[in-house]
Amino acid sequence: MPYPGITKEACELAFVIMGASLAAAADNDVANKMAGTLVIINPFYVPSSNEPMHVSVEEARVAALFMRRVDDDHPQAEKYDEIALTKARDMWVLRSLLGPNFTGRDIQQQFPHLYRPGMTKWHGGVCRFGVPYAFSGVQGNYDEALANTAANWVEAMGRQVMVDQPGGVMASDDSFIGRPDRQTADDLGRTALHSVYGGESSAERSGERRG
Repeated sequence: MPYPGITKEACELAFVIMGASLAAAADNDVANKMAGTLVIINPFYVPSSNEPMHVSVEEARVAALFMRRVDDDHPQAEKYDEIALTKARDMWVLRSLLGPNFTGRDIQQQFPHLYRPGMTKWHGGVCRFGVPYAFSGVQGNYDEALANTAANWVEAMGRQVMVDQPGGVMASDDSFIGRPDRQTADDLGRTALHSVYGGESSAERSGERRG
């Protein structure tokens, strides 16, 4: 039975849902703007160093499985890109010291001795079961909430396809996860997620495949 794991397709859907949450927060004067950038690092990409100061933001950009702006035209969009990438880079590199589950707030408030030149002081990054997520654009606590929202949905969609979807992976007689030489990861992502949602993703509806 094919199973895609974490894919750009899943990240795209999580981003759309996260964006709806941010819109509600902005409409109710909770979040201070409708802007920001989400970054999700490929958990299987290995950084070149365990020292954050030796891993560039550009390396994190290369390692990003998904990166998207809420508002491309916002005057500070590039600033949010850089901060979100830096938050994600910090989560990514410090997995080797802090394990698979921690946040930028943990570093800020409990482990400030781990700061190195070039790291960001702002929280809003989370590492969830080894996957680094980061959002930048609104207040720090809400950046963290939005990163967690994306993580919650990526994980939930994975569980749905793996365990709970009728005809899904666990319902199959196959003992092994589908091999990537048979289909591309994006093809597997579309197949599995369409079986859950029964339709096209927002990216496919718009004729775009960004990220």
